[in-house]
Amino acid sequence: MARADSARYGVGRLGVLLSFVILGASFGIGLWFVLTSISVGMLVVLDVIVGLAGLAPLVLMLIALYRLGDEFGVNYLSLGVILSLIGAILQVVPVISIVGGILNLVGFILQLVGLNEVKRVIMSRLGRAPG
Repeated sequence: MARADSARYGVGRLGVLLSFVILGASFGIGLWFVLTSISVGMLVVLDVIVGLAGLAPLVLMLIALYRLGDEFGVNYLSLGVILSLIGAILQVVPVISIVGGILNLVGFILQLVGLNEVKRVIMSRLGRAPG
């Protein structure tokens, strides 16, 4: 998407790159904490910190998907993005993380259905049968 319209969807590419950086850094920090035998409470704190840091790149990726759904009039995709964002925010809070996980799952399924619908719309605009 970013190649087709960098101004509109380049934010998603930035989100993916940032998520790889955060993933690598959090893996290294987590490994260091485990090897130094920290308490379970500190692991929970680390989990919350990594979750909060991971929200920024996720929001960037979801903005690109929301724009795609909006551009092609695919409400499934836009709704899935909103549910995934709410779910990701709820997953950071340890007490209600299961609710966030369920919302994330529903949002992900709606995003898949929405992306398939975007493909169908693009194929019909190009005059090709989806396949």
